[in-house]
Amino acid sequence: MSKSANERIVSYISGALPKEVQAGADVASRRDTTMSNSSFTSTAHPYTEIKHFSGGARPVIRGTRILVSTIIRYLQMGETPETITEKILPHLSMVQIQDAILYYAENKEDITRELRENTEEFARGLLKTDLGEDKYRDLTGA
Repeated sequence: MSKSANERIVSYISGALPKEVQAGADVASRRDTTMSNSSFTSTAHPYTEIKHFSGGARPVIRGTRILVSTIIRYLQMGETPETITEKILPHLSMVQIQDAILYYAENKEDITRELRENTEEFARGLLKTDLGEDKYRDLTGA
């Protein structure tokens, strides 16, 4: 992620959050370390939930199949929360986007890994490892 994209996301995180999302941030800051991830997610992030897909469990916008990592990818590409809600995903509200950003801030390592694993380069590397160099070359021509 470029420095400007990271700075942009940090500014969204540190900006004014709606009361519903801020309440989640307050809960997160007081979180008991014995609390499970599933209860933490539902309490601290009212607009984010964990859904199970064929590739594993992923955080999504509650009631949708839109991944938190998708929102973060748009922000990395230079979109703003406003353009996401107005033009890209108009069925989402600003508070949902802000909750996804807050979720990312608290789970940065997991979301960053998810973003890295959802690239063509990563998939090619896995395929090459699974098949071996010769079979990979035969299959792809590369």
